[in-house]
Amino acid sequence: MRPGAWFRPITAIFFLALAILVFIGIQAYRDVRQLLDLQAQRHAALERQQSLDVLLLRLSDTESAQRGFVITGDASYLDAYEAVLSALAQDRRAVRDFFSSDPLQRERLARLDQAIARELDDLGRSIRLRKGTAGERADQRHLTRRAEEDMDAIRAIVRTMNDADGVLAEQLAQRMRTAGRSIARSLTLGISVALVLLLVFFYVLNRQVLGRLQAERERRRSEEMLQSLVKAAPLAV
Repeated sequence: MRPGAWFRPITAIFFLALAILVFIGIQAYRDVRQLLDLQAQRHAALERQQSLDVLLLRLSDTESAQRGFVITGDASYLDAYEAVLSALAQDRRAVRDFFSSDPLQRERLARLDQAIARELDDLGRSIRLRKGTAGERADQRHLTRRAEEDMDAIRAIVRTMNDADGVLAEQLAQRMRTAGRSIARSLTLGISVALVLLLVFFYVLNRQVLGRLQAERERRRSEEMLQSLVKAAPLAV
């Protein structure tokens, strides 16, 4: 091989390895961003489920406070009822914020709002009846029964909404696992190829450098022998 002929191929090997590493970096960045996006979507789905669970718990507390007042007439239950109603209003706003951007859940959210409104209306009317300021107290049983039916409807709607988000969360988790495995495979393969190319690069470079050093030593040895012969020639004559 003529001098310098080895430089182009090993330079090409080096830049090929470098290009592979850059490509891996860009692809890994995109894959990680996709993975983070999937994780954010799954987290949002779990948060929506949690907001519905909190809403149901708050509605149960509302029913408990109403039932306590209707049964005992104790005003402390009314204080608890009013406090729970205030917290319930915040929970309903949180649920609307979570689901308003989801076209698949908006119709269910509307039905849920209507059912909650009926539930609260029945609870409020039963409390007023217990106070003796509206209608006959005999109607309390009818309103309580209707409130229980409204609560059953609310639970059914919430269950449907939670099931939908549960399926979505599981799908997103599966996609996250697939994306994670894809990232691992890409990084492993790409880095392995780049390392092999770099090893080839350094091997060839090392051989060439050692070869040039060996050739330089041989040249110097030849020059020294020639000089020795030249110096010794007059004496021989």
